[in-house]
Amino acid sequence: MRILRFQELKHISYDDLKYAFKYSNIENFDEIINKLQIANVLKHIFPKPRLDDLNVAENITINLRQDGYFTFKFVGLITIGNYCLIVYPKYIKNIDNDFLNEKKKSNKLFK
Repeated sequence: MRILRFQELKHISYDDLKYAFKYSNIENFDEIINKLQIANVLKHIFPKPRLDDLNVAENITINLRQDGYFTFKFVGLITIGNYCLIVYPKYIKNIDNDFLNEKKKSNKLFK
């Protein structure tokens, strides 16, 4: 099982999220993303169209996965597939330092 660390409400691009999971099979990755969205753990935020884009609405195309960004709306631990996701609260600044050292903040979070 791989442990992945994320931060609540931090903007994550599709490519960065895909890299974090290191999936070689895009179908499995999209399935996990869909499950996280259905569970209301992960939210996909689309870019707002510019006024110029609204004038030529027939030319607007949005790539449903790669446009915008993703953000976690959840704090805690969740397992999905072979992954354990730890989502730190937005106010904890250096999650890598905490996780790689004494884990004081993550232990407090789970208590």
